[in-house]
Amino acid sequence: MAPLFFHGAGGYDDDLPLATGIARALGMPLEYPRLPTEDWGLEDWARPVREGLDAASADDLVAGPQRSYCWRVG
Repeated sequence: MAPLFFHGAGGYDDDLPLATGIARALGMPLEYPRLPTEDWGLEDWARPVREGLDAASADDLVAGPQRSYCWRVG
């Protein structure tokens, strides 16, 4: 299992401590794609999210900065 973390809008650097803290607490490597900060279109964000989910295994954990945004892939 590995955490796949998606940061909030423009928040890559702001959310990095939270993402690394989750990975460190789980004792696992972090998957943390950088989402676009200048292109706000649906496909601009959907592409890296889709790629991250496609690469995830059934045991991986998906998380983000919002409280209700955490689930297992499988």
